[in-house]
Amino acid sequence: MIPLIAEIQQATCAAYGLPLIEMVSDRRSRAVAYPRQVAMYLARYQTAKSLPAIGRMFGDRDHSTVIHAIRGVEARMKEDPALARKVTLIAANAIRRAMRREDSQQSRGGRVRRHHTEGKRHGQ
Repeated sequence: MIPLIAEIQQATCAAYGLPLIEMVSDRRSRAVAYPRQVAMYLARYQTAKSLPAIGRMFGDRDHSTVIHAIRGVEARMKEDPALARKVTLIAANAIRRAMRREDSQQSRGGRVRRHHTEGKRHGQ
């Protein structure tokens, strides 16, 4: 199950107690920037989206900002096992959200459709 970037953002905001609007805001405080970096990291590894596409979903940020976020989260997870566990739990929560979305779409009798800008993989 591939979560949408929006589902990753929602799961991350829930874990850090942030309003969803902060994921795309210009704020750079540590309380906002760090969860945003975690969400960018998860978006890279849970979706097939390009770095520029991920940046667009986080307030039109540059691809180099996404690279910086990914590298920073990877480095911190190596040093902090508690953070690695938290990121794993957020990833699992995003997948659960995607499964609920799919179940909801199927229970309404409709076919499962993806948003035209998310969830696509090469060759599909």
